[in-house]
Amino acid sequence: MDRTLIACVLAALATACIPDRLCDTVEKDNRCDSDGDCVVVFCAANCDNCRVVVSRKQADRAYCLVIDGDEVPDRCREAYEELSCSSLPPICPPPGTPRCSEGKCVPVVE
Repeated sequence: MDRTLIACVLAALATACIPDRLCDTVEKDNRCDSDGDCVVVFCAANCDNCRVVVSRKQADRAYCLVIDGDEVPDRCREAYEELSCSSLPPICPPPGTPRCSEGKCVPVVE
């Protein structure tokens, strides 16, 4: 893992300020052709973020977004473990079922 990135993430953790860009998505990347293009994700670098529905492309481009069921990537694992995210889940409403509607990924609450 890039030592500079680790230092930056750890410095941010020390100041209790997680850079938002680690989990930012780009709205223009929210495109889909089918429900399979949409996923539920969580931010491995910020325990306070709730799970949300995004497109796979958005998830792939955001540095520390993790698709539900996937492992936290090595690049974000140290921040994730430092925050103890796995033991302190936020209280959030269900993210909804990921669906493709009119070419965009949206959550559908059933």
